[in-house]
Amino acid sequence: MWRARRNGFTPEESFQFASYRSAADASGDFVLLDGFNGASRNPYHTFAILELRLGAHTLLKGYRNQLLTRADGLVEPEIAMNAALRYRDAVGPAAIAVGEVPDAAYCNWRRTLAQRTGQYALIVDDLKPGVVMSRATGVAIAAAGWAHQIPEIHAYMRENCDFYFESVEQFGSFILEGN
Repeated sequence: MWRARRNGFTPEESFQFASYRSAADASGDFVLLDGFNGASRNPYHTFAILELRLGAHTLLKGYRNQLLTRADGLVEPEIAMNAALRYRDAVGPAAIAVGEVPDAAYCNWRRTLAQRTGQYALIVDDLKPGVVMSRATGVAIAAAGWAHQIPEIHAYMRENCDFYFESVEQFGSFILEGN
């Protein structure tokens, strides 16, 4: 199936569904990710979080967190069909997954999900209109400032984001230790 799609992902990055659970029953955390667009009636669901549960509380269920980017009200005629699972791990009470949809409409979209078991989940969608979308929906936004050294971008992100991380270590401390 993946070979026929010619998406350029390695076999290790290719996935149809990925999940994490902290308990065998519904009392624990659960994450279910969709990495494959089967060309169904809902076309924009590549790398959607199909279910997100913290403890016994379901926070997300279904495709209502899918990403659809537009430019001047238009969408691209080709739909992204595959997501690559670039990184995944579980360490102690924390789990992380990083996925990328390189052929999303008008952008390269990378989503990071970091979850601290029973406490919180941080979802980072990395694409340019992220701050605007966050403010329009009232959802908290965080920025990572270690990837570039452009003062104007640093200043904009510090001013407009709820959280700003200058280093991977600072971000890791926030995720793993809550500070």
